[in-house]
Amino acid sequence: ELHLSPWKRAYELALRAEGGVVGVSYNSERAKLFDFSKPIYDDDIQIITLKDKTFAFTRLIDLKGKVVGGIHGASYGEVVDKAVSDGLFTVERDVGAAGRLRKLLAGRLDAAFIGNGAFGLNDVIHSHEELRNHRTQFVALPTPLTRDPLHLAFAKTMNKRAALDRFDAALHKLRKSGELKKLMGTGK
Repeated sequence: ELHLSPWKRAYELALRAEGGVVGVSYNSERAKLFDFSKPIYDDDIQIITLKDKTFAFTRLIDLKGKVVGGIHGASYGEVVDKAVSDGLFTVERDVGAAGRLRKLLAGRLDAAFIGNGAFGLNDVIHSHEELRNHRTQFVALPTPLTRDPLHLAFAKTMNKRAALDRFDAALHKLRKSGELKKLMGTGK
């Protein structure tokens, strides 16, 4: 049974062992709470700026002092999470990418983290008229923040390791046959 929920709610339900969560990043803190599938796909987390306010980015230090929009409850990987907790840069958390890009347009952010690479950015822009009208102002910096492998995860208390092993086997079969690319819209 599949239920679509905002990320924060889906994650909280999974924490309470009321189901699994798809699209979750692995980190050592979460590994204490959840059993994970093998990666389903890699999510390129893009750094989006306005065309006239781009900056060079190749390493995390390049974000020093910046205010960046990101999704509430998301982990961007242990290295990025540590840089944020150490105060290298600030992540202003929100519940949706469209609002994040609108804050960027209004000058309230230096940049915005948007997942799913170019497809993710285009999807968000097409979802909102104001963003479509300003499409040419958004720029994805050439180097993504990170490539984040995403998983299916269940709370350890749910004892779903056998189900995750079956999921992993099915995923492997879909990958091997080329069907996974078709399902994800990345292949013929």
